[in-house]
This record gives sequence, C-alpha cells and structure tokens, in this order.
Amino acid sequence: NESARVWGVVILRLPGAPLDAPPGDFVFKYPKGAIDTDGRLHLVWGEPADRVRASRELGGNSPTSLWYARYDHGRWSDPERIVEGDMLHWGDASSGPSVDAAGRVHVVTSAWLLTARPAVVYARRSASGWERHDIGAAATYAALAAWGRDSLAIAYTGPDPTTRATQALLFVTSGDAGRTWSVPTTVIRAMPNSIFDVTVQHAGGELHLFWRQGSLARGASQLLRYLRSGNLGRDWIPQPDAHLSAARHQLRFAVAANPCGSTVAIAESIG
Repeated sequence: NESARVWGVVILRLPGAPLDAPPGDFVFKYPKGAIDTDGRLHLVWGEPADRVRASRELGGNSPTSLWYARYDHGRWSDPERIVEGDMLHWGDASSGPSVDAAGRVHVVTSAWLLTARPAVVYARRSASGWERHDIGAAATYAALAAWGRDSLAIAYTGPDPTTRATQALLFVTSGDAGRTWSVPTTVIRAMPNSIFDVTVQHAGGELHLFWRQGSLARGASQLLRYLRSGNLGRDWIPQPDAHLSAARHQLRFAVAANPCGSTVAIAESIG
C-alpha cells in the first residue's frame, strides 16, 4: 500500500510467477516457510499489536501473535492464529516451521503470554487443527527440528535452573510427534546474554546444534559453536569453533548441515 507504506510479503518461486500473499489485513513480520513432500507451502509469520507503527518501521515492535497459512493447488488456506501473547521472540533468528513425514506442521517460539508468564511455546498442526504445549520457562531463542514421522527436538536458551546468574542452552526431545516431551537437559552453561541464534537440525542420522556465542560489546569477537549428537542429544561431540568478525553489530546468522556431514554458515555483520 503505497500511501501508507505498509510492509508486506513477497513470495517468489522458480519456476513460476510470484505468489500473491495470503488473504487478510496483515503486516507479515518475519515470514518463514517450509515445503512438504507434496509440494505444499506452509507459511508462518508474526503480527504486531500496533500495525500502523509496524508498517512504518523495519525493526522493533515485536510480534504479539503468530499466524499460519498453507498454499496448495493454486490457493491459500484461510490464515489461522497459532498463539497470542504480550510479546513473542519471533524474528530473523527464529526457527521456521518444520513439516514431518506425516504432513504435520511443527512450530516453536518463546513468548511472554497474555498471563504475563514466560514460556517456550510448541504448536503442532494436524488434520484436527492446532494443538499447543508450553515446554519451558523464560527463553530468548528457541529452535526446532523434525524428522521421520514422530521425532522432534527443541533447543532453547534460558536461565540455568541450578546456577544463579548463568545462562543455559537447554534441550528436549519427543518421540510421539510432540504429545509428550523429555525432561530438559543442559547442553552448556554460559554468562548471561552470551548465547544467540540457536539452530538445531537433523541430517545424516545425527542432530546438529549451532549457536553464536560471545559478548554484545562493540568490537567484541564472537564464535560459531557447533555440536553433533548421534544418540538424540544424550552425548554431544564438540566440533571446531569458527571465529566471526569483531564487528560493531552481528546482524543475521544462518547455518545448514547436509547428510554428507558438511556444514555451511553465513554470518552478516556491519562495521
């Protein structure tokens, strides 16, 4: 909308023409998608409470609700609200939707819910609609991996449950498509506000866990940390760290592991 300068969403495909946006009056903050084995596109995005302000600002103004729509056979499904809260930690570094072999869509985000209660919110969409479970307490980053028909893993950051003034990277798994979850285990402990951009992936029969670690101080160097596990996170094998540039601001971070054991990471920084 040129007069109001509203931020929207652009969906390109190759081959083929661009797709129209899902129907409705949406801002589409941080849209993330996944394509299932039947070629359907599953789109998840955040919506802020103040649409007018959000339409004029590229950053800030965190989403307060999470939405979903599916593109199938040339048309979008009606958008569905997944979760609503006072604030959702949904942004560039958030884990997008995952689709398992049974066609179920899995989403995770950390949030301050409407009850002013912090939680790691996991949601699953099956044929009957959305089911939601709150997994952990306060968290900043949360990432999800789905593989096979029923296997899931979530990694998230939060206060260490045993040591005060310490941040922890926590890990849970599910073997029944998210109906029940394991007791959280602590992968690592670190200084507060030093673990960022957590990513968990399943490739080549292993779990791959990545995060960015370091200080937020201007000019401070940061590390890409990487662990692998062949037994669902019971044991983690450290991989070599990669040093990121000592820039004023680390902006965006993405990483991917392939079944052959290779890993590619992209870190965007400024200054």
